Amino acid sequence: MLPFQNQVDRLRKYEPVCYTICFTLLRDEQNAALAAQQLLLQLFNDHHFWKLEENKRDRYVLRAAGPICCEQLKNTRYMKTS
Repeated sequence: MLPFQNQVDRLRKYEPVCYTICFTLLRDEQNAALAAQQLLLQLFNDHHFWKLEENKRDRYVLRAAGPICCEQLKNTRYMKTS
């Protein structure tokens, strides 16, 4: 299997975790889906994430989700006031 495809397959396991965290923080399905997508893209390119042991990745995902959800919330509020 190609390293790219292997990475994609391994990252798929974190999709529900990413979405759940983003939905919990944002309380909106559409914004949570957008934030989770951004989070997954960030994790895909994050070499530190891939070097972590499996049992430490969920916590890392939680910490990485915070800034992305804050930015998504800021963008949503900006769009509503424009």
